[in-house]
Amino acid sequence: MARAGGTDARLVDDGGLTGQERRWEDRRRGGTRRRIEAGMPRHGPWSDLHGPVRTLVYVLIALGLVLLYQQTEFFVSRVFGVLLLFVFAAIVAMLLNPLVDAVASLEGMSHHRGMAVLAVNCLILAALISVGALLAPTLADQAAALGNQAPALASQVNKTLLVAQSALNGHGIPIHLGAPTGLESFVAPALGSALQVVSATVGALINILLIAVIAIYLQLQGRGMIATLRQLFPRQQALFDFTLVTAGSTLAGYVRGQVILASVMALYTGIGLSLIGVHFALVIAFITFLLELVPLIGAPVAMALAILFALLQGPQVAMITAAFTTVGHIGFAYTVGMRLIGNATRVHPLVAMAALLLGSQVGGVLGALFGIPLAGMLNVYLGALLRSRRGGEAFSLATDRAEVGLDQLPSLSEHISQMAEEERLQDAPATPHEPPGRVAPTRRAPRPKPPVAKQ
Repeated sequence: MARAGGTDARLVDDGGLTGQERRWEDRRRGGTRRRIEAGMPRHGPWSDLHGPVRTLVYVLIALGLVLLYQQTEFFVSRVFGVLLLFVFAAIVAMLLNPLVDAVASLEGMSHHRGMAVLAVNCLILAALISVGALLAPTLADQAAALGNQAPALASQVNKTLLVAQSALNGHGIPIHLGAPTGLESFVAPALGSALQVVSATVGALINILLIAVIAIYLQLQGRGMIATLRQLFPRQQALFDFTLVTAGSTLAGYVRGQVILASVMALYTGIGLSLIGVHFALVIAFITFLLELVPLIGAPVAMALAILFALLQGPQVAMITAAFTTVGHIGFAYTVGMRLIGNATRVHPLVAMAALLLGSQVGGVLGALFGIPLAGMLNVYLGALLRSRRGGEAFSLATDRAEVGLDQLPSLSEHISQMAEEERLQDAPATPHEPPGRVAPTRRAPRPKPPVAKQ
């Protein structure tokens, strides 16, 4: 009914409005009544600014979050570091779970998963100790020889630099080249104080120990924890399972591909440098294996390290080593290696290279580490969405298999290739003669050619 005091009749006129429109009209009327009761005009220059003001508030909230992150960057970096420990431990547990399952399936071990976990981890630890015992004497001898020869190597470097300086000065390029001659002069700039070196070493050992302990816990109770988390999303369990399988399969394939690539490059470097005659070839090969585990950054550093050691034996050995390492790291690591990593994560090598470069630009070393796995997961999710648009179920897993791997998941690149193949078959001309007893497949009529204007 109309409001006392001569309120406009339009405030109570509901004729011809739908339910949604009536609710919006009631909300507008409530605001109008409050303004009238407060003595404010119903219309004015500020009445239409609620939308821009709300947008401005959202922008200010976003800026406040950015400023809050900048102020709490130290806290966020520490939390992110702890999360990284759990991520690496989860990767280790995921790689070891098949071995644990194989041991647990043996007779008498089916109800003793803890014993299976203990046996697998003890075997891996024994294997690492055995490999270390085999390599440690040679590595120690070569490292000791490197330390004893450091002054002579520094003198050789100075002689080489003097020759290069004379050649450049003779061509009118005034430059002074020189290198420190004492071992301390090399160690101090590169490593810093002894306290910093010890602190960094102890920190790395503690992180490795924490990753091992967390990985053992995940091998024991990881599946139970995942089942508990799954119950927290009763309406999204299919998406939860799909996400879990996608992340686990992609990361496992990426780690396997990266370890294979690093092992091949370490063998290539060790055998090749030994044949060339470069000193400390085994030390260089071991460092190359560790560096190759870091994408994009490790290969140039390993190549420069090998050339630097070869340069101490003369320019001819350095040139041969440079050619050898260039063929290995550029011709294999950045071509065949990208194809290997791409096949392991089911992405095209060019997409893998783009993800690697983009990740390194955005997140540095961590971005380079996780760029390709994230691209592989995105490839699977986009493939699932494309499958749903073609009539299938987006986040479904194969139920007729005990284990679902990366090969059974959808892939955007494979869907695009399949669609292109179907398009090619549909546009292909019909064969003049079909085999007897066989029905010719139906093909779409060829597209009409656009008319050509007469000259």
